Parts: sequence; structure tokens; C-alpha cells
Amino acid sequence: MDKHKEGFFHNIHKLNIIFALSSIALLLSVLWLIWYDYARDWKEWQRKFIQIESGGGNTGSSIRNLPLIDFLNPSMKIKQIVLPDLQKNINFTAIPRVDRCGTCHLALDRKEYAEREQPFRSHPRPDLYLSSDSPHPQEKFGCTICHQGRGRGTSFLSSAHTPKNAAQRRLWEYTYGWKEMEYWEEPMLPLQYIEASCAKCHKGVLNVPEAEKLNRGRFLAERSGCHGCHKIEKDGDLPKPGPPLNNISGKLEKEWAYNWIKEPHQFTPNTPMPHFFHHEHKVTPERVKRSLVEIESITEYLFSASAKKTYTLPPLKGSIEKGRSLVSLIGCKGCHILQKGKSHSLQNISEFFGPDLSYIGPKVKAGWLYHWLKNPKVYFPEGKMPDFRLSDQEAFDITTYLMTLGKVEGEKLDVPDTDMKMLDSMVREIDEKNILEKGRGGKGAEIMNTREKKEFLGKRLIKRYGCAGCHEMNGFDHENLTGAELTKIGTKKIHKFDFGPMKGKIENRRYAWLFQKMIGPRIFDRGLKKDPDVKLKMPDYHMNDEDAEAIVTYLLSLTDERIPLERQSLLTRSETDIEK
Repeated sequence: MDKHKEGFFHNIHKLNIIFALSSIALLLSVLWLIWYDYARDWKEWQRKFIQIESGGGNTGSSIRNLPLIDFLNPSMKIKQIVLPDLQKNINFTAIPRVDRCGTCHLALDRKEYAEREQPFRSHPRPDLYLSSDSPHPQEKFGCTICHQGRGRGTSFLSSAHTPKNAAQRRLWEYTYGWKEMEYWEEPMLPLQYIEASCAKCHKGVLNVPEAEKLNRGRFLAERSGCHGCHKIEKDGDLPKPGPPLNNISGKLEKEWAYNWIKEPHQFTPNTPMPHFFHHEHKVTPERVKRSLVEIESITEYLFSASAKKTYTLPPLKGSIEKGRSLVSLIGCKGCHILQKGKSHSLQNISEFFGPDLSYIGPKVKAGWLYHWLKNPKVYFPEGKMPDFRLSDQEAFDITTYLMTLGKVEGEKLDVPDTDMKMLDSMVREIDEKNILEKGRGGKGAEIMNTREKKEFLGKRLIKRYGCAGCHEMNGFDHENLTGAELTKIGTKKIHKFDFGPMKGKIENRRYAWLFQKMIGPRIFDRGLKKDPDVKLKMPDYHMNDEDAEAIVTYLLSLTDERIPLERQSLLTRSETDIEK
């Protein structure tokens, strides 16, 4: 019995070994078949790539691809979309738009290729772009209507591709021998500015769907007061973004106004008020002296031209604690920044509708603030501040609390003594250029007193810098805009942009010039010898790259390109009323 058991288990053991060896052999066979199949496919892929590189490979394809015979059934085909109604202007002639982008980008409308490398990657958001059931089907809109570029090109270089940054530029130069296409005015837009094209069809819309950067750029441009200096027909009649200065003497302390004009961001880091003085590179001592006289003269004119109205406080006793509680209760923090020193970049400042109040204490007079809280529309009818119907005691408590914000014990704002030599020199410059109206109510520089010289100079400086574009002020009812028109800046010819000393240092493209103008507005005449009154005067808005990129996107959307009505996203009557 034991011998039978021993033989049985011995046979089982042998079967296990045979089964294990068979399994290993089967696994090796499967792995070999997989490898063989992969190697065969790899050789086939290599063969096809070689055929493509060489223009066909086999004799049949070579013959089919010959001129005059290629109509039969060529192995290499050009895919193109012809759009007769979306025309392009070439040499003053309107011709149908022809896009051949699909010749290389074969999977544009196939979302399963979203992770592939270019040019075989699908377009982002096929539900929104290019697919036949999307709002922007490829057969109706093509590609260059949004991306620009040379739609008739059939190679990477001849299609006028544009890298999105310096790193991609170097990669393309090394990999493909890329270089800018000469004599082509509309290369492809870099991807970061692509939303500029949305405005072509989405006209009359405050917020274009899915175009966050374009919408933000429009908001920042309006908040920064671009329309105060530049004509932009698309914006219509926007209100002036700054507060009225007709009664500045009743609202502000003169010393504070001087220091505010000199450097507004030292008081309110988030203010939309730009920086006009002392922000150029390597400011000379002579320029500093000149700027200080300019600031003092502007201040003097504003206060001398101001209505002489005073605001008295009621005979009440204010409570700081009650005022703080009321500020939280009625929702002041929903529109205003109240915490001193808290940083708010322009990237999130859009959630605040009113000015920063964290530095208001040394800024305004208590009497004016009290009357403003009681009835803001009396002072600023176009303002957004609502009437909260506060009682006299409530308004006085809030005034008492707000007047404590931003005050530093012992801090005093000073105005330096006037540099009379510089003041006389600047007034004489104007006198010599026959701007002074002698014999018609004006006085010559030699017979004006100091105050009159400051007022005379200040009024002309306000006109030069375009202050009345953002503020209502006495003596400037119908002033011309001081900046260049921006209505068609997105299609302005590149040779009309003055790159000055930046030529060769930045790309010779619209977006590069505009971006540089946003982050360094006076850099284009740096180092050039010019009279002070003809040097660049655009102020510095202290923009970061992200904000500048958004505004450039908006500016690039301002074009003279005409899109047929049937291609536009037209609003209904109720939608038009809502947008207005």
C-alpha cells in the first residue's frame, strides 16, 4: 500500500513539473509573438516614415505624385477648406480664405487624440471648437479666422507658426530651423493671445463666453481709464474712471494731494491711479527737480481752480467702535478694502467696486467724508456709491472710525520749497514758444508772481498729461484725447510702431510692442535726446505680466476685420438690453 502511494505522488510531482515547464514555454511564446508583432510594426512605421520623407517611397506612389498625374489618387494629399464669405485682404484685394491646416493636423476634431504629440493632437474642447456639432464647426470657420497665420501654407515654416515664449522659440529653431516668415503681416497669434480673436464674432458683448482673459483685459482697460486718453470706438461713451476734482479743496488736504500725485502707490498699492513721475530708468537730478516743480504746479492749479466750498461736522460725538460695527453691518467690506497693508493685486481686485479705504485717514477732510456718507450722489452723481440712508449719528460714527485708518502717529506730509530757478525756466520755455497769450489777458513770465506761475504751468501740464481724461475738473470741459487712437490697434501695420531703442531687443510684432508698453511705457525713447515736452508721457500702472497679457489680449481684439452677419453671434433684443 505504501509503495502504491509513493508511486502515485511521484507521478503527480512529475505532472506538476511538466505543467510548470509548459506554462513557462507558453508564456515565452506569447512574449515572443508580442515582440515580433511590435518589431514588425516598428519596421512598417519606419518604412512609411521613410516614404513620407522621400516623397512616396515605392514606384507606384512616386508616379501617382508626379505633376499632372497627381489628380488620379496621390499618396500625399492636401486637405483644405475654402471659405468664400470669410475673406482676406491681400494687396488691397479681397480673396476667399483658404485653410490647409488639416493637411498636417489630421486629428483636429477627434478627441481620442488629445494626448498625442503635435501635429497629430486633437484641438482642445472639440465640443466647443471644430467638431460638426459644436458652435464653431471647422467646415464653416476654418482655422486662421482665430489663429491667423498663412492658411495656404503646407509646411511648418510656410504656415507662419509663432512660438508662445522664448523657450519654445529656441526649441523650434534647433529642431525645425524655424525663423520668422518675412513679409507676412499676420503670423499666428501665440496661444496666450488667442482669445483676442473671439471679439471678431462676439460683438456688443460685455463678457464673451469661455474667454476669461479677454474679458479680464477689457475690465482692466476700463478700470485703468485707457479710454480717458485713447479713442476706442468699441467702448462707446464710458464714464470717467476717476473721481471729480471740481471741489478738491473741500475734500483733500493740499499736502496729501501733492504727495499723492508724486507717488500714489505709496498710499494705496492697489489704486488704478497711475504713476506719472520718477518711474523712468536712471532719472537724472535735473529731471527730478523738473518733476517736483511739475507736481507742485499741478497741485496749485487744482486747488486754485477748485470751488471754495467747505463742509462742517454736526455737533455730535462720534464712536470709533460703533463706526467699525456699522461698516461691517451695512456691507462696506463688500466693495472696499479696509485692512491696511493687505496686498491685493489687480488679479483679484475686480471683486472690489470702490476705492481702497485703508489709507483714507490722512487723505480726506472729516467734514467732506461725513457729507459724502450722507448723500454721495451730490458730490459724484456718476459714482456707484449707494445712499444707505444713514442717520446723522450713524454717518458721524462711520466718519470717526474711517478717519483713523492709515494714520501714523507723528507722521507729517511735507511739500518741499519751490525751486524758483526751475520754475522760471519752465515758464520761460512756454513763453518762448508763444504759448503764453500776451496782450490777450495773459501776463508775461517776467511780471507774474510765484502763485500765478504755478497756476499757469499747472494748467498746461494737466493738459499735457491728460488728467481731464479721468477726472472732471474746472477749466477742462472739452479737452482732446492725448493718446493715439486704439480703435484698430489689433490690425495696425507693424511698420507704424516705433520700437526706438528696443528694436532688435524684443520681437518685431504687435503683441511684443504692446506688452512692453504695458510694463514699461516710457522705454521706447529711453536714452534719446528730446525736449521734455515731447518725450513719452504714458504713466506706469505697476502691472504684473499677467495683467499686462490680459490687456494686450483685449487690445489685439480691436481690429478692422469684417465678419459677415451670418458668422457673428448675434444677440436677441432682450440680450442687447441686458448688455447695455
